[in-house]
Amino acid sequence: MLTARRASLIAIAALAATLLFALGAGPASAAKPKAKACPARSGTIARDRRGFGRVWHKGTSLYACTTVYGHAPKTERMGPYAAGTKVAFDGVNVTWTVPMVKGGKKTDRVWAANVDSGSRWMLAQKPNPAGTDAAARETRVQRIVVRDQAIAWVTKGGDVVGALRSPEDDPVTIGTLPAAPVVQKNLVLLGSFTGVPVMDLATSLQIEELDGDGDECGGVNPYRFTVRPDASTPAAGVEWTGGWTSTNCF
Repeated sequence: MLTARRASLIAIAALAATLLFALGAGPASAAKPKAKACPARSGTIARDRRGFGRVWHKGTSLYACTTVYGHAPKTERMGPYAAGTKVAFDGVNVTWTVPMVKGGKKTDRVWAANVDSGSRWMLAQKPNPAGTDAAARETRVQRIVVRDQAIAWVTKGGDVVGALRSPEDDPVTIGTLPAAPVVQKNLVLLGSFTGVPVMDLATSLQIEELDGDGDECGGVNPYRFTVRPDASTPAAGVEWTGGWTSTNCF
């Protein structure tokens, strides 16, 4: 049987818990301070919409900071930077281009990395991985995008390329492409869309991350890489499954 004093204490504790719940904070979260934001930096090129971090350059180096998972701001030197570099950043993963000249021709190199771990998984990739000759592989990138462990870009010549950090299967074609996709390790050339305005092609480029399987340490997710060469026709591209590993696994 409850004594009057014990019943009173239980009632007080229950009321306190109710009030804490109503304020939207449990004991653990209330005791854990909110992570600081990545500090402002001169030379900032990109910031993600969720407020996880930013990307900036200093001299010929590209830097990034993230606070994903509530981690303290973590800054990493990601790699080289040059005037004209294009950057795509989702708050955790970053991909970028580095302009250069090869054989008298202007071209780019593509890089990709995870800011939280500091690991780079694409190093100086040529823009067209399946060019028929050396000259065809050298071209400038019109637009580049990132979605978690996947990146994609459109070149000024109309080449559309997708890449996964860790492919788990073969890509499956969606819609009608100019030819069968060409796979090279973790890259796929969706096609070369000659005759299509490159600005329209680049604007239509999308990566969609679908639901997959996994836990707090990692798993797999399908990704859809698509473009729409003609607004009157359905999007075309590939679906490709990639593995991922969490940087917050305990």
